[in-house]
Amino acid sequence: MATEIKAIKCPQCGSPQKTEIKPGSFRCSSCQTDYFLDDDRLTIQHNHTFHLPAAPPPAARLSPLVRGVLAALAVGVAGAALRLVPGGTAVSDGGASDLSSASGSQYYGRIEKTVPLAGSEGQPVMLVVASQSYNQEGDKAKNGPYVTFYDPLKHKEIDTERLDVPAVSAVDVEARTFSDGRQYVIVNKTTLFVVDNAALKLVEAGKQWFERQPVLRAGLASMEFVPQSNGDGLALLTNDGKSLFYYPLVNRIYTETELDAADDGFANLLPGATLKTSYTFTNPTSSCKGTPVKLLQIKFKDNGGGPKRLCENVMCSQVSTGTDPNTGATAYRNEDISGPEYYRVTSYRDFTPGRLYFKPSFLYADAQSVLIASRATPAPEAPLNLQCLDPATGQVRWTAPLAKLGDPYVLELVACKGGFLGSSSYGTAGFVVSTDGKVISRFDLK
Repeated sequence: MATEIKAIKCPQCGSPQKTEIKPGSFRCSSCQTDYFLDDDRLTIQHNHTFHLPAAPPPAARLSPLVRGVLAALAVGVAGAALRLVPGGTAVSDGGASDLSSASGSQYYGRIEKTVPLAGSEGQPVMLVVASQSYNQEGDKAKNGPYVTFYDPLKHKEIDTERLDVPAVSAVDVEARTFSDGRQYVIVNKTTLFVVDNAALKLVEAGKQWFERQPVLRAGLASMEFVPQSNGDGLALLTNDGKSLFYYPLVNRIYTETELDAADDGFANLLPGATLKTSYTFTNPTSSCKGTPVKLLQIKFKDNGGGPKRLCENVMCSQVSTGTDPNTGATAYRNEDISGPEYYRVTSYRDFTPGRLYFKPSFLYADAQSVLIASRATPAPEAPLNLQCLDPATGQVRWTAPLAKLGDPYVLELVACKGGFLGSSSYGTAGFVVSTDGKVISRFDLK
């Protein structure tokens, strides 16, 4: 039977215009609904809920963290409220609101980005960037992106402030952890911030970096992070029309041609390159039919803050081992990583020989732990589990069903004091789990 190809449309408004958030998950460009494809199905599940909280008591403080659609407080505007963009309020396990209720000025908005991180003392902290749009004309100056630091253990805001960035019609936020261990945030493709983990603030970082490079002194029209697998770089468009790639931790500028020559192979390593360990799952191709998915432990030369090609989700390939002189037939063997020198790989091995994996993903690794997610069976409805492996032996230390953590998917995971902080699904939910797999906290920023 021929395969039927269907256009993916928003289940809320029907628009085909979308942005891919992660593989299989999309955000509608028209109504901002988040939706995703079920594994191996042609159905679409979506996350589009309206929150219409009751009117708060007069003494309640306006919380700066976006809590989604606020109910109209005056008679006659309830219909208009239904057209507002959904967002969220942080809630504890018991379902009570962790944030104070809104009063006074009405606004609506949405959470644009959440970033799990550890504070200066290792405590778990969730950074939340949200857009707010006020209804009253006199409040329009308050419109724009806001950043909140949220305590997932105490279920409360630590601090919130409006970001001083050029105004745009739609807020765009990117975040990345660089090899120096610090978190960087780009807002509206115009302003680069670094997280101050001690003060829990976003500090403008781009200006002092860009002033070090004469070619950038004309100013920037836009900036964004290079793909994560290419290292700690920024893709820049200057005001005089130049497309450049800047690696600030090593203070080097590259054209596209220069970057293509600098990000792979041992010959192009910068001074001070070190041997590091990474992990990735293989992705067997049709030519390697029957080859199981493997979790590889990889030793490679890391280029520090410079250009690189990280070895991620590698595809198995077949390599010729010679030709039979009698029959002329060519023999092949399966190779998990084709051209390891391209990725500056010095060695690799099957980290868990003989183990079966179903829809796995690698999440985090350090000298003490390796964390992955994997389905229990190949069935599409099989539960997804979070697992911690011993980095020395590959043995499973503990398993935690992700459904019990509040959401079946994990977007990002970081180590924190006493365990791990994760953001799940569409980034609005999260959890803190201990180093022995016990759930310490769950929260939802809807």
